[in-house]
Amino acid sequence: MSNPRRQHVTKSNIQRELYRRYIDQMDYEPTIDDTLSFSDSDRRDKEKIQPVGETRRRSSLSTRFASHMSEHWIEWVISAVIVVIMYLMVDSKIDLARIFTTLDTHKDSIGNLTTDVKSEGQKNQDQDLTLKEHSLRLSTVEQTLNKNKK
Repeated sequence: MSNPRRQHVTKSNIQRELYRRYIDQMDYEPTIDDTLSFSDSDRRDKEKIQPVGETRRRSSLSTRFASHMSEHWIEWVISAVIVVIMYLMVDSKIDLARIFTTLDTHKDSIGNLTTDVKSEGQKNQDQDLTLKEHSLRLSTVEQTLNKNKK
């Protein structure tokens, strides 16, 4: 017969993880030896001490993360939505600031153009007046010349 120890196969990583989860979820109760008899204190001034060492077994980081996310997924979703909204608000404020600065520069440019157009209009009007004045003088000179020729 063959030795049963040589037929043993090790567990896979998945089987080990499932076993660790099973051990983590088990509710352990301390073993008590009932054959030993301890006398309870009848005096009221003594306090009965409760065991303090109820620590959880360590589990893997992925297991702890998965359990945390399954318990607190709503908070994470809400906080992610808040972060996205705040990012969009800041980004829109930056875009609005750029738009307002561009608008101000365009207003200044339009103001400069209107003053230039007004000044050019005034120059044109002045030139028209001088042309009319010159044409009137020319016509009076021509009239005097025509009178003198006759």
